[in-house]
Amino acid sequence: MLEVMKMKKTKIIEIGPKAISETDPMLILFDDTATDEVKKVALVQELIEEEPNYKITTNSHIHFDDQVYQVEHVGDKVNQMLQEIGHATIVFAERHEDHDLPNTIYVSPYQLPALSVGTEIIYR
Repeated sequence: MLEVMKMKKTKIIEIGPKAISETDPMLILFDDTATDEVKKVALVQELIEEEPNYKITTNSHIHFDDQVYQVEHVGDKVNQMLQEIGHATIVFAERHEDHDLPNTIYVSPYQLPALSVGTEIIYR
């Protein structure tokens, strides 16, 4: 029997003016309930589709359109925060335990994806 792959799909609906940095290899994601101040440094994502009980794990991949990233670490609060307010911080660098935050996902390769309003994000 084929196993159905669980997933969550969102779409970027807004990119804050300070959301993408040349020096910080990270993206901060929120849903549209984020405050105006937070939206300045965040990608605002809108939920398109979600399988019941989907959870991001170290076996997951995150797709930004056709750019695929392997999840290397998932913070303790990532799944809860994504469910409640669409929030996670995705870091495109090696994990440093002394910098771990409970809402952080570490991924590889260690390079920011190309992004625009309309980019689909698939957590699979």
